Amino acid sequence: MTTFGSVEMHLGKDSMGWLQVVSDCFEEIMLHCDQEGTSYPSVGRIKQNYGLLRIHLGGVTDEPRGG
Repeated sequence: MTTFGSVEMHLGKDSMGWLQVVSDCFEEIMLHCDQEGTSYPSVGRIKQNYGLLRIHLGGVTDEPRGG
Protein backbone atom coordinates (compact mmCIF):
# COMPACT_ATOMS: atom_id res chain seq x y z
CA MET A 1 0.00 0.00 0.00
CA THR A 2 1.33 3.42 -0.94
CA THR A 3 1.10 6.34 1.44
CA PHE A 4 0.37 9.66 -0.21
CA GLY A 5 1.57 12.07 2.51
CA SER A 6 5.00 12.91 1.10
CA VAL A 7 3.71 13.05 -2.49
CA GLU A 8 1.05 15.55 -1.44
CA MET A 9 3.72 17.61 0.30
CA HIS A 10 5.81 17.86 -2.87
CA LEU A 11 2.95 18.42 -5.32
CA GLY A 12 0.72 20.68 -3.26
CA LYS A 13 -3.06 20.66 -3.26
CA ASP A 14 -3.35 22.28 -6.71
CA SER A 15 -1.71 19.31 -8.44
CA MET A 16 -3.58 16.41 -6.92
CA GLY A 17 -4.36 15.03 -10.39
CA TRP A 18 -0.78 13.75 -10.48
CA LEU A 19 -1.15 11.80 -7.23
CA GLN A 20 -1.98 8.40 -8.72
CA VAL A 21 0.54 8.81 -11.57
CA VAL A 22 3.36 9.54 -9.12
CA SER A 23 2.31 6.77 -6.76
CA ASP A 24 2.21 4.23 -9.60
CA CYS A 25 5.66 5.40 -10.73
CA PHE A 26 7.08 4.92 -7.24
CA GLU A 27 5.55 1.46 -6.96
CA GLU A 28 7.22 0.47 -10.25
CA ILE A 29 10.56 1.86 -9.04
CA MET A 30 10.25 -0.08 -5.78
CA LEU A 31 9.37 -3.29 -7.64
CA HIS A 32 12.36 -2.88 -9.95
CA CYS A 33 14.72 -2.21 -7.03
CA ASP A 34 13.38 -5.25 -5.18
CA GLN A 35 13.91 -7.44 -8.25
CA GLU A 36 17.45 -6.12 -8.75
CA GLY A 37 18.29 -6.27 -5.04
CA THR A 38 19.16 -2.57 -4.87
CA SER A 39 18.15 0.12 -2.44
CA TYR A 40 15.41 2.60 -3.24
CA PRO A 41 16.54 5.99 -4.54
CA SER A 42 15.71 9.03 -2.45
CA VAL A 43 13.24 11.58 -3.80
CA GLY A 44 14.82 15.00 -4.06
CA ARG A 45 11.91 16.89 -5.52
CA ILE A 46 8.65 16.46 -7.40
CA LYS A 47 7.80 19.42 -9.58
CA GLN A 48 4.90 20.19 -11.89
CA ASN A 49 5.29 23.00 -14.39
CA TYR A 50 3.53 23.78 -17.68
CA GLY A 51 1.65 20.49 -17.65
CA LEU A 52 4.80 18.38 -17.22
CA LEU A 53 5.90 16.43 -14.18
CA ARG A 54 9.50 16.02 -13.10
CA ILE A 55 10.67 13.68 -10.38
CA HIS A 56 14.23 14.24 -9.20
CA LEU A 57 15.76 11.16 -7.60
CA GLY A 58 18.97 10.87 -5.63
CA GLY A 59 21.33 7.94 -5.35
CA VAL A 60 20.89 6.89 -8.97
CA THR A 61 23.71 6.53 -11.48
CA ASP A 62 23.67 6.12 -15.23
CA GLU A 63 26.60 3.72 -15.19
CA PRO A 64 25.85 0.17 -16.33
CA ARG A 65 26.13 -2.50 -13.69
CA GLY A 66 28.45 -5.45 -13.71
CA GLY A 67 30.91 -3.77 -16.02
